[in-house]
Amino acid sequence: MNNIYNRKYFSMSVSSICVILLSIMLIVVLASCSSVPMQCPKDMDQEMLAKRARSILVSYTYSESPLLRSHAIEALADAKQVTAGRFIIDAMHDKYWGVRFTACMSAMQLKLMSAKPELIKLTRDENKSVRAAAAGALYVLGDSKYVSILGNCLFDKDPIVRRNAATVLGRMGQKEALRILKAAIRDDDLSVRLQALEAMTLLGYKRAQRLMLNSYCRSVYDDECILAMMALARAGCKEAIEQLGDIYEKTTSKSRLGMKLVAARALAILGDYRGKETAIRALYYKSNNERDNVNIRKLAALTLGEMKDTSVLCHLNRAMESPEPDVQIAAACAILKIISNRFPL
Repeated sequence: MNNIYNRKYFSMSVSSICVILLSIMLIVVLASCSSVPMQCPKDMDQEMLAKRARSILVSYTYSESPLLRSHAIEALADAKQVTAGRFIIDAMHDKYWGVRFTACMSAMQLKLMSAKPELIKLTRDENKSVRAAAAGALYVLGDSKYVSILGNCLFDKDPIVRRNAATVLGRMGQKEALRILKAAIRDDDLSVRLQALEAMTLLGYKRAQRLMLNSYCRSVYDDECILAMMALARAGCKEAIEQLGDIYEKTTSKSRLGMKLVAARALAILGDYRGKETAIRALYYKSNNERDNVNIRKLAALTLGEMKDTSVLCHLNRAMESPEPDVQIAAACAILKIISNRFPL
């Protein structure tokens, strides 16, 4: 009898504990969901919001952190802020080569004719990657006399220079670059090969796109999978939607939320907004790892920025109040991508 009683008591205790734990978990989940307002007010002053977003990005071009300066310049270009050209040109004088490189790439992206004098000077920069970016930007602006710099950099002894040269060639949008990039995909350095493959994907080379879709999108290495998803999306490869959707739907673990958001962002670039609710909730993500919080919220803002949906503006406005600069920059960029064309500076 005692044994039977003890077993019943033990069973009841375990059951009670399970019920209590499940109740606590449910309360936590519901509290978390209720803290995420899914509706935005319809009377937001979008013009003031756009001005605030521009102000945030411009302020970070003067940050003490070269990484934040670079991110802010890149965000201004991504949001097509042509009138912010003077801040991009100022960044060409930055003492850190990474910021100068980003400024050259931004001038290329915006086709910033006013930057030509500074770009010509940067073809003699002490850093070879900066020279390559300046040469690429000048080519896009109609000056092809410096293009040989790119060929030299693509076969430089430094793999960082080779990788950056491949990046420049992919962003230039010139299919003539495919011939030289085909040589780069046989590079000894894996990162150079991947960057060359991304460049060829962006330039519309079908074999590269199929390789990205059928191999690298399925890679067990996150960096390869992310590179492939974003390259296919930016290349406008509609054939990738099914594979990207599969990655998005099957990525369910909380620890893999970052990968799910990248898939959602790639889908959004291709016009598929199925990840909208996921991205909104991820803007409010909280964990014990502050670095994860920043990365997830930043990815969420970038994802929403690709959707051109004004219903998410209040969420992005709240994200601009984040104490984390990278989240502020991503949210400001997203807001400008959604509404700045209605309120030109």
